[in-house]
Amino acid sequence: MLILIDELQANSEEIRQLVSLYQELVGERLNVALVMAGLPGAVSATLNDKVLTFLNRARKVSLPPLSLGDVDAYYARAFEELGVCILDGERKRIVKESMGSPYLMQLLGHNVVVRAADQGQLSGSMIDAAVEAARADFENDVCGTLLAALSVRDVQFLSAMARDEGDSSISAIAERMNVTQDYAQKYRKRLIDAGAIEPAGWGLIRFAVPYLADYLRRETGVW
Repeated sequence: MLILIDELQANSEEIRQLVSLYQELVGERLNVALVMAGLPGAVSATLNDKVLTFLNRARKVSLPPLSLGDVDAYYARAFEELGVCILDGERKRIVKESMGSPYLMQLLGHNVVVRAADQGQLSGSMIDAAVEAARADFENDVCGTLLAALSVRDVQFLSAMARDEGDSSISAIAERMNVTQDYAQKYRKRLIDAGAIEPAGWGLIRFAVPYLADYLRRETGVW
């Protein structure tokens, strides 16, 4: 038997009960497997749940962003099948806006299709509206949800990062937060585990979530 869980939620009592039952089934040597998928923060919180230490034996798979070439090929095929007429330049634009995020790709495609005229024609203003709507949905569903699950100090760390246009250095972040680099490293690890940031070279980090930096700048006023 294969049990599949999508959109894993952190600190879920239902997940605790399911994993406890799964552990019993494994102990009885039954042919059963459990696969769970979710945002990095939810996966990290679940693995660190003191009740669910059994899951630390599980194989962990991190999915990289989609290649922009694959996103472009998917859009080209999907729009053709749906009868949506979009210029190559406009399609390339929404490909770039997706940043390889599967969810953002889905939001962009949906918003483009629902705005197409009866004959499948799209104007530049329609594309602008589709991109704006997709970005708003993504920021609300992903950026806002991610930040809500973090501590105040985590958000302060991210806000310090948001002052940089590109990669951020741990030394600069520690200085902005008025803490030691060792202290800042602790939050670096927490935020990498949460999927909010990623390493960008020796002593450097970058945002791992599309639009998160812009969202923080707008919501916290840092820049």
